[in-house]
Amino acid sequence: MKLTKKILKLNIKRGILENDLILNKYLDKYEKKMSIKDKYAFLILTNFSDFKLLNLIFKKKIKKTFHPNIKKILKKIKNLKLNFF
Repeated sequence: MKLTKKILKLNIKRGILENDLILNKYLDKYEKKMSIKDKYAFLILTNFSDFKLLNLIFKKKIKKTFHPNIKKILKKIKNLKLNFF
């Protein structure tokens, strides 16, 4: 199965608007540069609950037990310039 931007965006529709905005901004910026492993890691992240995902994004430290691709994506998300207002 080819993981296109359209397929990745289907998983972004969230209950919390901030998650939608952050994940869409990440995909807009990095989707073309993502490896297949990165895309699968992104899908895993989008399957986390809204609050768990929001906590991961705004926590200072990332768990050492996460797969390296998940850590890489979380670091890039944390470094996005987020202008919501």
